[in-house]
Amino acid sequence: MILMDINRVTLVGRLTRDPERTTIRPGHAVTRFGLATNQRSRAKDGEEPQEWVEFHSVSLWGTLGEKAEKYLRRGKRVLVEGRLHYYAPPKTGDDERPRAEIVGDTLVLLDPKPVAPAEGQGKA
Repeated sequence: MILMDINRVTLVGRLTRDPERTTIRPGHAVTRFGLATNQRSRAKDGEEPQEWVEFHSVSLWGTLGEKAEKYLRRGKRVLVEGRLHYYAPPKTGDDERPRAEIVGDTLVLLDPKPVAPAEGQGKA
């Protein structure tokens, strides 16, 4: 029997900001955006259920990132699957803890219609 390690994340939520594309080096670009997911606790006897929001950072590489930049906007609902990745942020202050982001490899648009491309990006 072969045992495998698994690092898999599935999130369904809404974009907190428009996707931003950055070129790391020629031929390698990454698109990043924020994703908010809502959580709700079960109500105990006589108590109201608690509700809160979790915020996640998502990065998409290559053509998947291009599609996200083209069709996604703040507030749109999506499903993102990928892996959890920790990285050390640049040393700019007191908070130098590792940060987490989801490196997505699957993106599903859940709103009925994708938005039109932003001005200057051409036709879909």
